[in-house]
Amino acid sequence: MYSIICTCHLAGFDPQAYISDVLVKLSRGWPKAKMGELLPHR
Repeated sequence: MYSIICTCHLAGFDPQAYISDVLVKLSRGWPKAKMGELLPHR
């Protein structure tokens, strides 16, 4: 979790908003083949 928060800060994103967005996408069935697209630096 710490590394995700730090990566968000480095990329200029709000960590809370990023994590909320990712959790919503995962709960709605985000495809496993596209998991890399959820990384903060993308």
